[in-house]
Amino acid sequence: MPYGTVNADLMTTSDGVSSSGLYGFKNRIINGAMVIDQRNAGASVSQSNAYGYINDRWWVYQPNVGTAQRVSTGNSDFPYALRVQRTAANTGTTIVTAGQVIETNNCQDLAGQTITVSAYLTAGANFSAASSQVYISVITGTGTDQGAFAGFGSASWTGWANTLASATTISTTRTKYSASVTIPAGTNEIGLRVYWYPTGTAGAADYVDITGVQLEKGSVATSFDYRPYGTELALCQRYFYKHNTSWGSSYNSSNSTLIGYPFKVTMRAQPTMDSGAAFSVNTGSAGTPTVFAGTGTGTDGNVIYVYNSASNWTTAAVIGLNAGFSAEL
Repeated sequence: MPYGTVNADLMTTSDGVSSSGLYGFKNRIINGAMVIDQRNAGASVSQSNAYGYINDRWWVYQPNVGTAQRVSTGNSDFPYALRVQRTAANTGTTIVTAGQVIETNNCQDLAGQTITVSAYLTAGANFSAASSQVYISVITGTGTDQGAFAGFGSASWTGWANTLASATTISTTRTKYSASVTIPAGTNEIGLRVYWYPTGTAGAADYVDITGVQLEKGSVATSFDYRPYGTELALCQRYFYKHNTSWGSSYNSSNSTLIGYPFKVTMRAQPTMDSGAAFSVNTGSAGTPTVFAGTGTGTDGNVIYVYNSASNWTTAAVIGLNAGFSAEL
C-alpha cells in the first residue's frame, strides 16, 4: 500500500496515523455549530419549567425562569452559539440542560465502539454553577427513537444508561472540552446533553454558550466537521421544516379547496403542524377563509383544506401558509 493511503477497514493510514479525522460526516451531531435556527431566527425564547426546541435539533430544559437563543459570538470559526441563561434575580437552582437525541439510523453502528464528545463552552460573567462546573453527558438506550421528551433525562428509555458524565470547570474564555467513552453493546439510541446546577441568585450574565459540538467514533477529539450550509440545512429539515409561502388557486365558485405541496426533504416521520400555523388569503379574493386544517400529511408533503363558511369564492385566490412541521425526536 503506498505511503499515506487510507486503509478504510482499519481506519488508519498506512503510516499508522488515525484516519478518523479525514472523513466527512464524522460528526453524528446535527447543527453542532448552531448555524441553523428555522424556528426562532435568533430570537430569545422565554422558558420556565419547560422543554423547548431552540436552534434546529437542539432542545433546552429550563425549569427555572430563563431564556434560550442563538447568539452571535464574533468568532470566525464558530459565529454562533446556543446561549442558555437564567434570568437575573431568579433563585431557581434546578438542573438546566441542553441536548440532542441522535436518530437510531445514525448511531446503531456505534454500539461497542469508543466515541469522543467535544464542545466549546463559554461561561457568562455571572455564571453561578457550583465551582463553575458543567457536565457533558452521553445517554444510551436499547430502544428505537424514543425521543428527548420520552424519558431521556428520567431513565425511562429502554435500557437507559448514563454512559458518560464528565464534569468540567468552564470560564469566560471559550475553551474546547472533550471526553471519551465506550458505547455499550446493544445500544440502539444515543443522546448528548450539556447540563449544570445553578446556585444562589442569578446575575445579569448567568449563562453558558455552547457551540462546536461533535460526537465521533474514535478516542481522540479531531477537528470540527464543517459541512456546507445547504447540507446542514437539509439535515435539519428532516426533523423540522419551516414553510412560508403562497399558492395560487382557482375556486370555481366553490367554498373549499385542497392544496398540496412537497416538503424540501423526506422527513424522519409523519410530522405534526405547529399550533402557531398562520394561513392567509389575498385581499383581492371574495370571501374570507374561516377554517383551515392540515390533512393527509406524510413524510414527503402535506395537503391543507381551506374552507370559507360564509360564502363561495367567486374569484381566484392566493393562499398563504406560515407554519412549522416537526418530526423531532
